[in-house]
Amino acid sequence: MIQKKLEWTIQLIGITLSNGCLGRFMNTSILYRYFCIILIAVCSCFSGNMEENGRIQLPNVDTENESCIQVVIHNRRSQRELTDKPLSLEQISKLLWASGGKTVDGITGATRAYPSAGGLYPLNFYVVANNIAGLEDGVYKYDWKGHSLKNKRLGNRMRDIKESSFSRSLMRADISVIFVITADYSVTAARYSKRGTERYVPMEAGASSQNLALKAQSMNLGSYLIGAFRDDAVISALELGEEVPLLLIPVGHK
Repeated sequence: MIQKKLEWTIQLIGITLSNGCLGRFMNTSILYRYFCIILIAVCSCFSGNMEENGRIQLPNVDTENESCIQVVIHNRRSQRELTDKPLSLEQISKLLWASGGKTVDGITGATRAYPSAGGLYPLNFYVVANNIAGLEDGVYKYDWKGHSLKNKRLGNRMRDIKESSFSRSLMRADISVIFVITADYSVTAARYSKRGTERYVPMEAGASSQNLALKAQSMNLGSYLIGAFRDDAVISALELGEEVPLLLIPVGHK
């Protein structure tokens, strides 16, 4: 629209100049007024939102209003220095729900907190508990349908997960919990074949892990993502079977 106004103005000026009638044009009060109105409209459009290089300037984002999600996004950082202060079961509950919990019942079935190709939801979520108030140390699998934890292995498995990782910060940290996101690729591959396993599943893991990180930040907790680890060690520690570990996410107090 702006471009058409500009072209129209240029053509109008060109016609008046080529006909040698600019003086007569300016002396015609009605045409002169139209000419000024067009110029003002075009100038106002370009001065408001468009810079000289053709970029459109967007309105500023509010990162100070504490009720806005923009604040959480703005303040989120990969926080590798975490304390050993224990997390509560309530905090674990909120983090798991944000990662992949049930939201509403959609037309084709339950809708969860992260988007999934075809509504298949191939991701699973595990909690490696080390020092959580109200929860015995061990490995737990999240049951999103019942919003509950299923005991996989009791006993402190934190050392096993740490040793599987190539992250130096994780090795020296004394933290309460590590969330592990895994995928059952067969769920997505059955419908979407290679494209599902190579593209859709990683996309979903990214969306889910971001949910967890933002929820952690909203509770003033720190988190960071680890993708460098030995798959076989994590599979053994968590007894995953055919599931593939995708991400380790330590969470704790800053």
